[in-house]
Amino acid sequence: MEFLQFHRMFSDERFFDFERMRGRYSEAAFREFVSLLNDVAYTELPLRDASGRRFAYIRVKAGSCAKAARILMTHGGYARPYPFAAMAEEIVSSLALEGIDVSFENVRNILNGSAPSGYCENLAYCMKLALDFISDDANVITERNAEKLLRLLEPPPALESGRTETETPAALREDTSGGNVHGKAGMSENAGKISDFLQALTDFVNSEDDIDELLKAAAIHFFVLHSRPIGSRSGLAARMIHLWVLARMGYHASLAVPLSRSVNAARAEYREAFTLVLRNAGITGILDVTPFLSFFAREVYGKIGPLRETGESAERFAELMKEGKITTKERELWEFVQSYYGAEEFSTKTLERDFRSAAYATVRAFVVKFEQLGLLASVKYTNKSRYRAL
Repeated sequence: MEFLQFHRMFSDERFFDFERMRGRYSEAAFREFVSLLNDVAYTELPLRDASGRRFAYIRVKAGSCAKAARILMTHGGYARPYPFAAMAEEIVSSLALEGIDVSFENVRNILNGSAPSGYCENLAYCMKLALDFISDDANVITERNAEKLLRLLEPPPALESGRTETETPAALREDTSGGNVHGKAGMSENAGKISDFLQALTDFVNSEDDIDELLKAAAIHFFVLHSRPIGSRSGLAARMIHLWVLARMGYHASLAVPLSRSVNAARAEYREAFTLVLRNAGITGILDVTPFLSFFAREVYGKIGPLRETGESAERFAELMKEGKITTKERELWEFVQSYYGAEEFSTKTLERDFRSAAYATVRAFVVKFEQLGLLASVKYTNKSRYRAL
């Protein structure tokens, strides 16, 4: 194939869709093009699906994640393992992608220690347990720990048997797999296949390579999603493992950014990118995950902005702490406000209720002082004031 023809096809706006590419060019030209991609463009990944198909991607087509990497490398210094507001949004968005509706307020309360009620909230509680697990630095990514995480996300049989048909979204009543290791049974009934999956997963995570780390995490996301290790819950597992991989790679702020919010906002593109990989593999026999990586680089990593926890307020608070102007209780209240409310408004009554271990007079004195210090802003309503962290 002449260079100009290859360049024309490589630059085609339909590049990610091989069905359309094959329709636009002759069959001979398309086959030669795919052969050249295999020879000079694909970077192979050390993964295989259950059907034995190999994984690969095209580096120059995957996109850049440099800006997101710099942001995710920062750490806001939040005292809790993760900010409740951000991770409540992560859980709500991840469940929404599975067709499960649960309120942000209820999920945030569950993260703060409230008991779940009903099937959907219990799924959110499973995700809380998973977040607690991956936020612990001691839980490095090993086969044993990966299996523990999957089991945390696989609801117990008693919970499954107790759900009603109305609590079971259509998306979860179907098991449309492809190269999966799960089938219809649970993890215990597929121990051999699960073991192979866990080994491949952890070997890839812990391998030394020159793959962009954020793109590597997205490739692992696809691998879990495609392998379906816990059946209909595998979407939840893929997104949780994605966060775990980033956190263990040193991107500490990944647990302060609800990545699934961006995924959910572009859910049609997310599913289309996943489908394109499978459809193209049906033509070439190679699971080229480039469309999926490109989606994450553009629609997820590309949407990450500066973190609240690393702004001017954080610097101002650190200075006041050094000067001894903040009491221990005030520090605890400030950290709670940052974690639990984020940019959301709150009243003194709601802060007293949610914080649970401070008298109303203490809460009132806190908001007055921190407004004077320029760390809180008040919003006046007809008969009350509400506050938000700056």
